[in-house]
Amino acid sequence: MIQRISLFFCFSLALVLGLRAQVHSSGTPSTVPAASTEKGIQFFHGTWDELKAKAASEKKLIFVDAFTTWCGPCKMMAAKAFPDSAVGAFFNAKFVNYKFDMEKGEGPTFASNYGISAYPTVFILKADGTVVEKRVGAMVDPKVFLGWAQGVADPLKNPVAMKAEYESGSTNADLLYAYMTRQVAAGEDFSDAKTRYFSTQKDLATPQNWKSIQATVSDINDPIFKAMLKSKATFVSKFGNEAVEGYIATVCKESTSNAIEKGDNAAAASAMKIAKKNIADKGKTAALLQLIQVESQANWNNYATKTSAYTTKFKENNPIELNNFAWNFYQHVQDKAQLSAALNWAKQAVAIDNSYANNLTLGALQNKLGNTAEAKKTLTGAVRIAESNKQNTDRAKELLKGL
Repeated sequence: MIQRISLFFCFSLALVLGLRAQVHSSGTPSTVPAASTEKGIQFFHGTWDELKAKAASEKKLIFVDAFTTWCGPCKMMAAKAFPDSAVGAFFNAKFVNYKFDMEKGEGPTFASNYGISAYPTVFILKADGTVVEKRVGAMVDPKVFLGWAQGVADPLKNPVAMKAEYESGSTNADLLYAYMTRQVAAGEDFSDAKTRYFSTQKDLATPQNWKSIQATVSDINDPIFKAMLKSKATFVSKFGNEAVEGYIATVCKESTSNAIEKGDNAAAASAMKIAKKNIADKGKTAALLQLIQVESQANWNNYATKTSAYTTKFKENNPIELNNFAWNFYQHVQDKAQLSAALNWAKQAVAIDNSYANNLTLGALQNKLGNTAEAKKTLTGAVRIAESNKQNTDRAKELLKGL
């Protein structure tokens, strides 16, 4: 039999401990020292399938020590780290623990399935056998070993452990908040996590919950939004009227756009009603919701007239709205006076936010109005901004080709 051993790990361990690595012939295996004492890690005795079933029923992770009888570092770890009382207390509480001799019984199959080629290799797995963490090499110091396990098993630090804990049905508010935040950041579905997290919260008006509401709630029919509206005075007292009403306006705009897309006139009307009742901005948000509806009708003469009236009556400082107005004019309006007004909106948007999208719109309008030199300069700058942010530059480059 070809002896399998990691000379690197054995040699490294020998240097650290000031010992000489002892390699035993696979034909004359030595006895593995007792892996645990009363105070140390308690290892499960049974089949691999029985172990997984136990871990699933107890909602625990699995710790596996994959060893061979001839591996010196394996013996040192078993003799020094496994019997430690602090190690035992943590491992016995968090894991179902298992030792696998990689050359006996189910060991060779496990070694093949999990790609093991050096010893010891230790694993922390989910109950179904999915790897949470794999580490090759001995951790002889109990504090190092325990620290490693604590870091891996802590669902607030380890994404795989976090998901496993979440999917187990956890009601831990910190875990649910962390998972929800991670889903939002990753652009993944966070709806279930949001519902579960907020079900644990008696006070919605905490700084953490206010931040979470703004990040995850964008529908006027969401129960959390409705609850926030009922407690609007509390939110205003804590976070300011401008922030709260600005958020309500954002939700009303998002809900109006979605309602129009679905042909849900009742929902659009509800958004309008909420805006008029809860936002003291002299009708600005309500007027903007009307513009969203006019835009959806693709009656661009009417849109141009109402947009011009809106920007004359209200001061618009939102670069997203300004850019949207200007881009629609670029695409659909031919009147030069109206296009000049749109040019000013585009310039204002760039002054507030010097982004690729805003510069693209400005350059496009400059070109449409015959300001070729200015358009070339603006669009070249837009490309430079996009490339630095790794954004798609196709539209700007397409316009540049025609200059």
